[in-house]
Amino acid sequence: MSGISVTSDTRVIGGPDEAGLVNLGDFEVKGVVNRGKNGKRVSTWDESECNYETASAASSASLGSDESNELNESSGYNSPGNEGDIKCGGLGGLGRFSGLCASDGVGAEGGSVDEGWEADDSARFYEAVRIGDSEKVDELLGEGAIVDVDEPNWNVSGDPPLLVAATNHCYEVLRVLLAKGCNPGARSPRGETALHRAIINRGPFKARKFVEELLKHGCSPGVKEAGGGLTALHMLTRQLAHAYSSRVPQVEFQEALETLSLLAKAGAVNEKDHQGRNALHILASSVTFDNCRPEIASVIQVLLSAGGDPLLKNDRGETPLHEALEFGALNTADLLIPHTPTGLTSRYGETPLHIASRKNYPETVEKLLKLNENPRTQDAGGNTPVHLAAARGFHQVVSLLMTSSLVQLEVTNDEGLTALQVAAESGFIDTVRVLIDSGADLTCIDGSIHHRHLDISVIIDQERTRRSENHT
Repeated sequence: MSGISVTSDTRVIGGPDEAGLVNLGDFEVKGVVNRGKNGKRVSTWDESECNYETASAASSASLGSDESNELNESSGYNSPGNEGDIKCGGLGGLGRFSGLCASDGVGAEGGSVDEGWEADDSARFYEAVRIGDSEKVDELLGEGAIVDVDEPNWNVSGDPPLLVAATNHCYEVLRVLLAKGCNPGARSPRGETALHRAIINRGPFKARKFVEELLKHGCSPGVKEAGGGLTALHMLTRQLAHAYSSRVPQVEFQEALETLSLLAKAGAVNEKDHQGRNALHILASSVTFDNCRPEIASVIQVLLSAGGDPLLKNDRGETPLHEALEFGALNTADLLIPHTPTGLTSRYGETPLHIASRKNYPETVEKLLKLNENPRTQDAGGNTPVHLAAARGFHQVVSLLMTSSLVQLEVTNDEGLTALQVAAESGFIDTVRVLIDSGADLTCIDGSIHHRHLDISVIIDQERTRRSENHT
């Protein structure tokens, strides 16, 4: 870890009551902190704000000298006040400082607490956890200096030490904490466990060793955070679905799959979020990932082999197949079709065939019909898939639906309309032709259509004449 150099150029603010921060007057400050990711420069020293004449560190810190060294704080952990300021007190040289950081940024693995650090054991412990100083963490815990290893640091985030380690990517610290008996299920104020944090902050491709270690020590994969009711598996599936692209190296994708498998097999594969969705639902809602069919197939296989239920319904009564079709994730839908029986309806009475017809997915309609999905099934409004396609002018879908031996064109919806009436009233002449050619009953069409859609009225009159002549 780099030290820090406090000079006459350094602005120090704050009061002596800031619990958990370091007493500047009690330790030697030397070296220069490396510039963090945000590269923020600290403001200049103002002697009128802080009197350090009695500080024991004054000589080594060169307080009041003419030097003008810069002090930069790593990104992400700025204390209250202006970004980049060092928090100190101004009473008789009793200053407090929160600017310690690892040389490659706050939370990076392998930092160490400065030799001159004279804060209480809890403050030293929290700082060691934050910067990834596993040796110091082990030392403090070994000495029995820390009474409660799970006590959150309420002066910062309120997170227990284990979550701080997971958040800051400090794997060795995480291992030490678990080995020393910390609670593997410790949670943040938002209800997150270290599993959640490891996945959020490491991403889908680099979280495996964290997940493996946490599961080994009994961190429950079924815990849901408070915001959306998401488990770690939900988060990993969502991140994988939205972060993956063809540019991701295959080796990283394989590692993500292994992490997914670890979580799925740990027993929470069918846990639902606040919308009633399991991991398969979340996967099905990603259109981005849908462009990567081989990878989707691998993820689906991992979830199914771990017991993922493709028939589980969300709060809208939709299976993962329903959701994939609603979001237009057609490759995902295609892969889920063999695992989803026909006839499953949502809360609105829609089968997958209703959605595919309403969304104009002819290839999906054809596949569902081959599996004997019933085109006569009516939704909550009494509409069949034929009604839905006809109302939107999707004549190709209507043509495919006409190939089913189960189709019935005389079925009326809750408004008393047949599919032909819906198409005619909407002015879709090509769809009207398809329905007429398929033998739709013309008696339901009255003369009022002549005033609204003359071209359709002409076609219907011609068909009536033709049928009458054939009948005679």
